[in-house]
Amino acid sequence: MEQNDDELERALAGISGDMNTERSSERREESRAEADTAPRATGHGNLNSVRKSVLVDLQPLASHIKLPNNKKFDLLMQIYDATKDQKLIELAYQAGRGIENESERADALLRIIKEIDSLG
Repeated sequence: MEQNDDELERALAGISGDMNTERSSERREESRAEADTAPRATGHGNLNSVRKSVLVDLQPLASHIKLPNNKKFDLLMQIYDATKDQKLIELAYQAGRGIENESERADALLRIIKEIDSLG
């Protein structure tokens, strides 16, 4: 396998014959060491962790979000679910009240009620 790596490296570099194999081996070992120490994603666990971190980072910016009210409501509730910051319920309520579609607005307001009830 190592010989194939050297041949491939020579071909990619446009070099034939006697390339400094010691230097080539050192680079491969460095690459392998970097790969071994790099964090690895296991399934969606790492992505879920990143998602939660992003939601937490969005928390102080929540009042500045410029989206249609239905999307803003959904995002605020996602941030609330990740952080449990009760101030976000008020912001989500304001966004929910502004949803134009009556059915969606009713669903949003009912979700606010459920969240508040679950706190008490």
